[in-house]
Amino acid sequence: MDNSQTSSHDPVTHDFTLSPMETSLSDIILSATHDNEFVHISMQPLPDEIRSPCDICCVVDTSGSMSSSAEIQNDKNEHYGLSQLDLVKHALKTIINSLQDQDRLSLVSFSNTATILFKLTAMDEAGKTKALDEVEKLRIGGSTNLWDGLRTGLELLAKQQDSIRSISALFLLTDGCPTEIPEGGHLEALEKLKKKINFTCTVNTFGFGYQLDSKLLEDISILGNAGSYAFIPDGGFVGTIFVNAISMLLTTTATNVQVMILFKIYLNFIR
Repeated sequence: MDNSQTSSHDPVTHDFTLSPMETSLSDIILSATHDNEFVHISMQPLPDEIRSPCDICCVVDTSGSMSSSAEIQNDKNEHYGLSQLDLVKHALKTIINSLQDQDRLSLVSFSNTATILFKLTAMDEAGKTKALDEVEKLRIGGSTNLWDGLRTGLELLAKQQDSIRSISALFLLTDGCPTEIPEGGHLEALEKLKKKINFTCTVNTFGFGYQLDSKLLEDISILGNAGSYAFIPDGGFVGTIFVNAISMLLTTTATNVQVMILFKIYLNFIR
């Protein structure tokens, strides 16, 4: 057989090496293992490394339906005496009190239209006081223009976030189905916006109560750079869900990671 021909049964051997990772922090430790057709890569920051700061925009539904009572879905359908907005306020306070001086937070509310309550603000003592005051001022009324809230929050983050140093995320909190639909639907509009402003933040959606379009919220989170969707049926879940969401964000090593794998391929020839 000619040297240019290979046997279909002969093995192909792959060699790979890891190059240093480009990051604004000190070197992140990479490790890799090779298992048959798969390369498994993991990363670990140095133990004494200061974590990356976070930029978070909370987009909050303040439509009329947020006045509905939060109830436990059981045989008795018990009520807490709290509205859906009360639960959202509790969630926002959990987020604010979990952040540190180097983190920044912004708040957008939406009903008929979206309103920026404050732009990205450092969560030092003064910033937290301002943020908590704005949370207490949230009032209910109007329809559910979810798209205007989402678009406003994403544009704010795209303009203000520190894309080199910070981990950025948008938290969308709502209790219902949108009453205003953008041309082509929410997903098509989000895809167009993503191409237009090239937002790099993750979009995490949180649905309160049982009158939701959960599929839409989940699809938005997936299209929003592989974010997550959480269903919050009643007040018993609020603290746990948002503590977990913030913990995941604050322990993120890196985002938008690009991995290039160069293979050296050795072919065994049959002479």
